[in-house]
Amino acid sequence: MDPTIVSVINGGVEETTVLLEQRFDHIIYTGGTQVGRIVMQAAAKHLTPVTLELGGKCPAIITSKADITKAAQKIAGWKTANCGQICLTVDYVLCPKHLQEPLIQTIIGTWQHLFGANIKDNKSYPKIINKRQHARLEGLLKAVKAENKVVYGGSSDAENLYIEPTIVTDVSLKDTIMQDEIFGPILPIVTSESLADSINIINSGEHPLGLYLFSEDKAEVEEVLSKTRSGAAIVNDVASHFLNHSLPFGGVGHSGMGRYHGKYSIEAFSHQRAVMVRSSHL
Repeated sequence: MDPTIVSVINGGVEETTVLLEQRFDHIIYTGGTQVGRIVMQAAAKHLTPVTLELGGKCPAIITSKADITKAAQKIAGWKTANCGQICLTVDYVLCPKHLQEPLIQTIIGTWQHLFGANIKDNKSYPKIINKRQHARLEGLLKAVKAENKVVYGGSSDAENLYIEPTIVTDVSLKDTIMQDEIFGPILPIVTSESLADSINIINSGEHPLGLYLFSEDKAEVEEVLSKTRSGAAIVNDVASHFLNHSLPFGGVGHSGMGRYHGKYSIEAFSHQRAVMVRSSHL
């Protein structure tokens, strides 16, 4: 495109800090809540409107009315896509105790089908983006080994930026793994014996960017949709709304503000000016 219309500037904190000192008509940022606050503070100096897509701890609810195999395959695929470094991936699972073993075994089977028995040797398995993020995830692995039960995975290799897909059980909301967005291939499973319990757990935290419910029961779907808030809600799938540009994409509360994709992007970056012309004779 014409460089006077689109300009790409590569850089890190120093470059983006200089950019944020400039006056723009609109700023859009995708990333974490901490930097989102910095962007919003900088924009406030010029009263610049912002669109923030900030991710968060996106939950997946599994009920007894779910197709466990299909749910596990969806969760497994998204949790290792880009090594879990996607804002819309499943951050944690809410599931009754009696369904956890079949869910876990199907997730493991899906990972081994995708990457083989020795995942580390598979060149198609993604890497962690940099050493700093790898060190952060290693810290989480250390925490879950001390606080929870690792039922699969748990290994890492800093030199090769490798984190093995990992499943963790016996998780409480107070544990380290549940405090912030994981943004990596570690999957905590939280025991929740009823849909009401799952809804209460979700509502006890900040509103997620995506909420995923696996159930074939229309009453359960209606209950979740009517009693929770999230940027989006998807039934029997993960993040598929992101691929549909006829749907708005965005968060709510700590998961962001504003919406875009398709026609919603046009609306987000346009000022809809009201124009009224009257005859002087009226």
